[in-house]
Amino acid sequence: MEPLAIRAEIKPARGRLTRDAIVQAAILMIDAEDISGFSMRKLGKRLGVEAMALYHHFRNREEILAAVAEEITAEIISADLDHKDKGWQDQIKISSRVALNVMRSHKGALSLMLEHGRISAPWMTWHEQQLTVLLGAGLPPKEAIAAFRSISSYILGFVGFETRFRPIMERKDTINLMIEEFKKSEYTSLKSAAEYFRRDWDDQFDAGLDLVIAGIETQIEKLSRI
Repeated sequence: MEPLAIRAEIKPARGRLTRDAIVQAAILMIDAEDISGFSMRKLGKRLGVEAMALYHHFRNREEILAAVAEEITAEIISADLDHKDKGWQDQIKISSRVALNVMRSHKGALSLMLEHGRISAPWMTWHEQQLTVLLGAGLPPKEAIAAFRSISSYILGFVGFETRFRPIMERKDTINLMIEEFKKSEYTSLKSAAEYFRRDWDDQFDAGLDLVIAGIETQIEKLSRI
C-alpha cells in the first residue's frame, strides 16, 4: 500500500473518519508547522471534526505521534527498492540515502522517530533489511548489529546536524565569513581544512558514509583472517 505521507490530502466527510486519514492529516500538519505546533485540537480542525472524534481512534496525542513515526519508517521501506543485484556496500549507500531523503522531506522526522518511535512492523522490517545485507556481507550477528547501529546513528546524526545548521550556513555570506575567521585563527588544523566547509551537503553525507562503510570493510577483512 502506498505510504500515507505521499497520498493527496483529502478531508474525510463526517462519519467516515479513519485512523489512516488521521495519520495522513497529522503528517501534513507536522510537515507544515513542525511538531511543536501539533495538538489534537488543531488536528481535529484540519480534519473538520471536533478533537473528541479523534479519541475514538487514538487514546492520546502520543499515540498519534507514534503512528506518524511508524508511517515515516514505512515510507523509508517503501522507497527503498530491492537492490540485491548490487554489492553490499552499494545496498547500504542506497538505503541510507533513501532514509536521509525521506527524513529530509518531513519536518520533525528526527524527533518523531527518536522520541515517539516504537517497535512496529515497519521498524522491524527496516532492521531486517539492513541486517540481511550486513550478515550477507560476512559479518557475524554481533558485529552486524554493531554495524547497523553505526550506520543508523550516522544517518540520524547527520539529519540532526543538517536540520540545525544548514539554514544558518546557507544564509548569505555566512560560510564565507566563517571560513575567513578560521583562516585568521591560530588553529592550524582548522585553517588547513577551512575550505572544505564549503562542501555540498549531499557530498558531505556520502563522504561520511564512505568512512563508515570502510570501517565495516576493515572489520570484515579482519574477521576473515581469524
